[in-house]
Amino acid sequence: MSLGCLLIVSAGGDDSDAQYDAVQQWALERPTPPSENSSPTSLIWIDRACLDTDDINTSLACLPVFLAGCRRLLVLAGETYPSRLWCAMEIFVFVRMKGKHDEIDVWLIIGPDEGAESAEKIKARLLRFDANKAECTLNEDRQRLLAAVESTYGTPKPFNKIVRDLLAEKVGGVDSARIISTTSSTLEESAV
Repeated sequence: MSLGCLLIVSAGGDDSDAQYDAVQQWALERPTPPSENSSPTSLIWIDRACLDTDDINTSLACLPVFLAGCRRLLVLAGETYPSRLWCAMEIFVFVRMKGKHDEIDVWLIIGPDEGAESAEKIKARLLRFDANKAECTLNEDRQRLLAAVESTYGTPKPFNKIVRDLLAEKVGGVDSARIISTTSSTLEESAV
């Protein structure tokens, strides 16, 4: 038995040290399943490292295939995450394909000089996600992603609802959100 494939969804503009620390902490907290050779295997698929940004059409077409191979989704949501359309699309596709919210973990990522108020701002922005206001690095990517959403629903409203409902479930409660911050290379963790 193995842990399977983990998809890590994060935004490039967020604190990369805190993201790295979050992945390490997340892995430490996962139960280790027994295996034949006592060394469980797990593959990690990092969205921004694995998607071909030079061929966005193929990446978009293959996204369901990539996500189908992943057993868990780890969302590392920092300051820029709530405004990124690709990030929301990955959550959406995972939910539509798997339908299991318990296979999704959402951790809030804050910078070394930020506090709980920054985490609260991120939570509030996640809960107000709007595909019409979300961005991509390239406007062509944004147009393609919005076209995919609109071809499915006719309007981004149902897409927004699916993404917001999942995020509300994961970070909406007072004690349900995980916050990861790095300070002087020391991991600080708390619940909001």
